[in-house]
Amino acid sequence: MSTALPRRTLLLGGTAWTLGAAAQTPRLRLLSEDFPPVNFEAQGRPSGLAGELVLALQQRLGLDLPIEFMPWTRAYDLAQSAAPICLFTMARAAHREKLFKWVGPVVDFQNALFKRKDNPLQLKTLGDAAFAEGILVVREWASAQELQRRGFQNLVEVSQAGAALRMLVAGRAPLMAFELLTLPDLLKREGLPPDAVQAAHVYTGSLGYLAFSLATPDAEVRRWQLALDAMKRDGSFARLFKRWLPHMTPP
Repeated sequence: MSTALPRRTLLLGGTAWTLGAAAQTPRLRLLSEDFPPVNFEAQGRPSGLAGELVLALQQRLGLDLPIEFMPWTRAYDLAQSAAPICLFTMARAAHREKLFKWVGPVVDFQNALFKRKDNPLQLKTLGDAAFAEGILVVREWASAQELQRRGFQNLVEVSQAGAALRMLVAGRAPLMAFELLTLPDLLKREGLPPDAVQAAHVYTGSLGYLAFSLATPDAEVRRWQLALDAMKRDGSFARLFKRWLPHMTPP
């Protein structure tokens, strides 16, 4: 009579695990948000610099994993769960350093405070913004977390970037914290002219990475980093970068 243990599949928290002589690591889950031109979904397909990069990295790694697009707040929470997850593209910051494992860098980010073009408000320092009636921020974005870390008490949190921009233009708050690189695309998507808002103060910069959950095995994270390093060596990353961000230098 055989004494081998039967193989069984359990579904825990939406993740399939196979049980046998040893438990297998669950499949990596890829998450992103609409954040053009860095990552977004176009006609049901991942696009943008990081969207195409992740597809190219998967091809090199022999993977064919779906990429799920969802609001950043939800994706950010999931990426801190006890499951193998990759969330892109995330600004790497000191307060996030130990929350994730990092593959990159893939892009440079610059955060700024924006105002309506007809708003006469002048900011000589970032501290001046603490006295504004309100600063619109997208929940869990690095631009918001940096202001929270600095002790700002006048932040107005929203879940999506489009909502923040619409509220700024409607005069619901005098300032909005946002990322310089992606603002032109957001203005276009919201049907607003390029000069509808203007930067009042640039306050922090960071590099964007693929962020892996702590539950992702180190060996898997290293495979992704080595694949990215290979793309940088052979020039394919630079070509992809220049196609999406022709006026910037690849990191």
